[in-house]
Amino acid sequence: MSTLRLHALLAAIVACPLSLVAQAPAVVAQAPVDPSADIAFHAILLPRDIFVGQQATYQVGVFIAEDARARLRRNPEFIPPELRAMLGYDLSSPTTFTRMVGARRYEVHVFQRAIFPLVAGRHAIAPARLSYSLPLSTSFFSREESRTLRAESLTVIARDPPPAPAGRPAGFAGAVGMLGIERRADTDRPQVGRPFVLTVSVRGVGNVALLPRPSVRLTWAQLVQGPERVQIDTTGPLVRGVKEFDYIVTPTTAGAQSVPALQYAYFDPYARQYTGATVPDLELSIGPGTLVATRAQVGEGAEPLSIRRSYRGALPPPISSHATYWLALIAAPIPAAGVAFVRRVRRRAVRRKGHALHQLAAHSRSTSGAAVRRALTTALADRLQVDAATLADPRRIVRALRRRGVTRDTAHQAAHLHAELDAAVFGGSQQPSDPSVAARAARIFDAIDREATHRRSSLGRLGGFASAFLVVAGTSVAGASQGSSVDAQAFERGVVLYQSGAYSSAQRVFAALAAAEPRAADAWANSGTSAWQAHDTAAAAVAWQRALRLDPLDSETRERLDFVPSFRSGFLGDVPPLPLSVVVWLGAAAWAAAWGLRPLRRRRTSIVATGSLIVAGAALVIGVRLSEIAHGRQAAVVRVPERLRNGPSLGADLAEEVMLGETVRTPTARGTWTFVRLADGREGWLPTEGLVSLEVRD
Repeated sequence: MSTLRLHALLAAIVACPLSLVAQAPAVVAQAPVDPSADIAFHAILLPRDIFVGQQATYQVGVFIAEDARARLRRNPEFIPPELRAMLGYDLSSPTTFTRMVGARRYEVHVFQRAIFPLVAGRHAIAPARLSYSLPLSTSFFSREESRTLRAESLTVIARDPPPAPAGRPAGFAGAVGMLGIERRADTDRPQVGRPFVLTVSVRGVGNVALLPRPSVRLTWAQLVQGPERVQIDTTGPLVRGVKEFDYIVTPTTAGAQSVPALQYAYFDPYARQYTGATVPDLELSIGPGTLVATRAQVGEGAEPLSIRRSYRGALPPPISSHATYWLALIAAPIPAAGVAFVRRVRRRAVRRKGHALHQLAAHSRSTSGAAVRRALTTALADRLQVDAATLADPRRIVRALRRRGVTRDTAHQAAHLHAELDAAVFGGSQQPSDPSVAARAARIFDAIDREATHRRSSLGRLGGFASAFLVVAGTSVAGASQGSSVDAQAFERGVVLYQSGAYSSAQRVFAALAAAEPRAADAWANSGTSAWQAHDTAAAAVAWQRALRLDPLDSETRERLDFVPSFRSGFLGDVPPLPLSVVVWLGAAAWAAAWGLRPLRRRRTSIVATGSLIVAGAALVIGVRLSEIAHGRQAAVVRVPERLRNGPSLGADLAEEVMLGETVRTPTARGTWTFVRLADGREGWLPTEGLVSLEVRD
């Protein structure tokens, strides 16, 4: 007997001893049955303390006394419990068993389910329910009594596989069970450029549906992960099966090649130790072909991509990253608010002057022309902010009113009224010829007050200039405070390594420089180019993405990102060609212009101020999005090709495949799983370890 079968047999005896020894499930003999009950309903769980990925067997027994069995007119209704954070497989079992309890013989019906906890912790299994009906007497027309029984509520404790004395094996990815591994190719005559399927099969005892994919790496061929197939056998006391993993292999080098031996590490929960299944090398003879170029045809004659030879250091961060910038924007409305306050006070004073005219109009029959002239002159002088001498000449009155935006008719009416009052006052008469002149004066002043604009005072000019000055000063200080951490020697060393053909070494030098100075776009760009020449697509995509997010106008890096899958260029793409600093400056200028023009209170300037506020708001929204893109928030690159899953677990259904180097959005994460969303609408869960985050903090 093989070691695998011996382990399975011993495990079956431990988990379900009666199923092998007495040919009956454990619940038949172990459930406590009251001999006075016509029908009993009980559940047990074996074992209750297991490892994550190990099977626990849930058994439910329905005990029906022989005399009660004859009275049942319909079969009882059984409702199994709902499992949470666990996977379950219904196990096949014989139809009925018998058990003697005292003097009564019971017919036992058994339901068995294999349970596999997905996460460590204490998991509660809700009670199963059984509903049945028994007649109250032996009469055929007797009324039935419905009853509901509940089985015991059980708890299973799941533990993570323990760390071995020397640590877990390096290749352990979470496989639990008693497993073996096999490997085969679908052809015995592979050729260069002609794909064939390499299948790795993992079989044995355990929940094979959750087994992770074995790691296969080839240097002489291109390798793409293919579909997976699962077959589960639930006819025995322990769930077993086989899971097949396909790999699409396209040879690029002719000659004698081999698929390296595979070591599939797993944890044996019954032996409580880590072990591994091994498959030896698979020798293959690759025939020549012409479908793709071989490495000998590509490498030596191909011209490597150019790299940057001058180092600009760290790019300055946008001005919006400094508190001075935001303080300046907050301070911009303060002068305009001061102007509005002073204007409100002055407005009240002008209204009081106009109120004096209205009072004279109410007593026009007893009001002298001199009083009307004096009240009108004082009100106009305060409203137009001119001295009284300017209002002595009717032509000056018209000129002053027209300059303030008063219509021609209203200005001439005011001049004519003022001339009439002068004639009445200085002509020797103390009463105006027209008793309604006070009412006319009040109406004309009201029209002037509505039509005339407010002169921009020195405080208003100060408000406009102060707003612009605060923004410019704040941004200048922010820009002046930037320093640079230049390591030109390391950059030059990386350039020398790249030119000598040591692409991997050059990539490490540039990556270390970029890690020390995250805003060094030149280091990121050269790191990506070196990784691409070293055939590391994921590292190239990550470095190029970070370089372009720092400098969106870099056309060279944008063109090279077209080499990697799923990159979208353009304004609606992954990285719009619009620098964040331009948007920030535009928003600051629009904000300052809006508050600087607001005190003028003219129609055209009001429209411009409103438009400036709209531009500032749009710049804020666009700037927030560009800031997220520049910092790589919720963005990552796929470094391990994998198929999306509908849930954050290995047992979830498989969906579309994501390729190496694709850029994904990562809105949420749960444990060791991350929910990703791609630009073409694909979405699902991927292992977090298979992603490289693009987020970089300044």
